[in-house]
Amino acid sequence: MIYFAIYIRYNIGMARGYQEKEKTLSLQRAKEIVEKNWAGIKVMDVSDFSNKGFFNEGLFKLITEDGRGLALKGYGDKFRVVSFLDKARKFLLTNNFNNLAEVKTTNSGLDYYCDQNNYYVLSGWIEGPSLAEVD
Repeated sequence: MIYFAIYIRYNIGMARGYQEKEKTLSLQRAKEIVEKNWAGIKVMDVSDFSNKGFFNEGLFKLITEDGRGLALKGYGDKFRVVSFLDKARKFLLTNNFNNLAEVKTTNSGLDYYCDQNNYYVLSGWIEGPSLAEVD
């Protein structure tokens, strides 16, 4: 299965004086967000897979009570990125590209959750090497 992910990194960050972000979400808060906003999901374990860097908005691996792995990806206040990824995913699906990690719909019927102007997407977890291992 091919994992659908778009990872954009601008190296101009340091030139513009951007500072690395600290983690924005705790393991417990990641669990609370998922259990509250995605129906029927009971999280048993959470691991932090966030990279340090300019675009560190969080990536969490969640294990559910039935043993499924889920990915909670944070996008900070970047709704335009969430919207772009959603449109790209839907385009691929309508063009018979079916090997995508399923994006879970929230209780409110959206493909993302917004908490205090921070956007999150929940999808299936696909095992593979980390970006640090393949860069």
